[in-house]
Order: sequence, then C-alpha cells, then structure tokens
Amino acid sequence: MEVVRLKNVGYEVRIRENYKKIILKNISLSVNSGEFHLIMGSSGSGKTTLLQIICTLLFPTSGEVSLLGKKVNVDTPPHEIFNLRKHIGYLFQSPFIPSHISIFEYVQIQSQLSGVGAKTAISNSTDILQRLEIHKFKDKKPHLLSGGERQRVALAAILARNAKLLLLDEPTGSLDQENSLNFWDILSKLKGSELAIVAASHDSTIRSFVDDSHQLRFGSLNFQTKKIEN
Repeated sequence: MEVVRLKNVGYEVRIRENYKKIILKNISLSVNSGEFHLIMGSSGSGKTTLLQIICTLLFPTSGEVSLLGKKVNVDTPPHEIFNLRKHIGYLFQSPFIPSHISIFEYVQIQSQLSGVGAKTAISNSTDILQRLEIHKFKDKKPHLLSGGERQRVALAAILARNAKLLLLDEPTGSLDQENSLNFWDILSKLKGSELAIVAASHDSTIRSFVDDSHQLRFGSLNFQTKKIEN
C-alpha cells in the first residue's frame, strides 16, 4: 500500500511584499508500507519542513500530497485531517514523555488510545517493549533512563497507537555514536511490517539501515541509493 505520495510539492514563504523564499521545490516521493526511507540534508535544507508537510502540520504551496490513499490540501475538512493524523507518529529529537508514570503505564495508555481494551493493551505493550529491548525498564520512570532509552520509549508509544506512518526528525541528534547506532539498528528491524518509515537526518552513516535514501539540497530532493539485498 502506498502510504505517502508527493507529486511536485513546493513550499515557499513570503518574506516581504515582493520577495518569497523558496524552501522546497518539485519534491516527488513515494513510500509504501514496510519501507524505510532516509532524507539526508544539512541543517536548513528543508528536512523538517518536508516532514511537517507529510504529517499535515504544513500544507504545500504547490503540488499534491496523498496520505494513505487520500489527497490532502489546505481545503481538506478538519475531521479528515484528524483521522489521518491518528495513523501518523512523529518522533522528535527530544520527545516529551510524562515523568509521573512508569514506562509501561505510559505505553499501555497509548495502546488503549488506539481503541483496544485493557487486556489487549497490556499484551501489546509487553510485546512492543520486548521488541525494542526496553522491557527490563518497564517499571522505571522516564527521567531515570538514558537519552537512547527515552527515544525507544517514545518510539514504543507510537507503535502502541498502531501508527501506519512513522516520521523521525533527527531522532539521534543528541545521542552518542553507540546509542545512535543501537537506535537505528532496532528501528531497521521494523522494516517489512505494515509500518512505513521516513527519517530525516544529516548522518550519512545510517544509510546501511534503510531501503532508500534521498538527498535534500537547495530545496530539491534527489534519489541517492537503493539498498540491494543479497
């Protein structure tokens, strides 16, 4: 299933009356269920803007956006946008995690928000924490964890909501190299599921973990490499 489809997407902002700044231009991208795409680019290249367009926080000034088979634009009714956002998880570099409840309680609550009952939520949360290798921390409060562990908790919360699209904006930007590689390795194990993943990063060393990588430069997106399985 095609989860994300961008066709000739552009985004510009008006700086003053007779001057517009072009952030993105003619961006085309297709992401299917089970695929892991990497958007590379330096700071200020437009990576965050592109992710915000994909998650409907921004709307393009030109081109077309389709999410989960539905066209989305500035005229799309709010309730349709809301329903689409329920299927999208957005992981920031420093995600907010409540400090007053345990990790397991937090993930369980997120699972129940997807509409399942308490017993199913407990089972789902246990499975997700084990898959992300943080089940041993289930009774701890978030502030007792390392940066890399907190990122995995935030990821667990997104998976618990049964998201179909995962967007990551420099999720390892504040982690050391070891924790960063561990995070990407765990994330790459989600490939082949129903989840579509689009990550933005300036770190080219993680290309070995993804299916397709693209370079965002001067507002344009260029296809870089496609991973070839042996």
